[in-house]
Amino acid sequence: MVAAREGHLASQCVWPELRGLVKFHRLAGDLIKTGGGTDRGGRQLLSWALKAGVKREMTTVSYGTWSYNTPNEKQIWSGDLIERVQGSQLYGLGLDIGLTTGDLDEIVTHWKEWAERDDASIAMMHGEIIIQT
Repeated sequence: MVAAREGHLASQCVWPELRGLVKFHRLAGDLIKTGGGTDRGGRQLLSWALKAGVKREMTTVSYGTWSYNTPNEKQIWSGDLIERVQGSQLYGLGLDIGLTTGDLDEIVTHWKEWAERDDASIAMMHGEIIIQT
């Protein structure tokens, strides 16, 4: 058996749409593509399996979502993303693809603001596939 779950970044919805979060979304998509991936992988799992020679009757395909909107979930989610932007090669990669230090600082500031807002939420769809071997 093979099981896979892949995000579909293009389906991500975040509220409020703070400028820094829009920039982060673009950054994430650009980095995925720079690495040879796609930000729409979740919808392609079945297609990829079939192209790899898997028979359709061997597959079960579904979609799921995750969402974060409680104070604790928002602190964990934003904290992880802030760490990634500030403390890893993501900062340098952001600069490499044309963001400025001001853009990256705005991303951090807006993730912090997002986490503190009562009306903030984020969600994304994921494609899921199980292949019976």
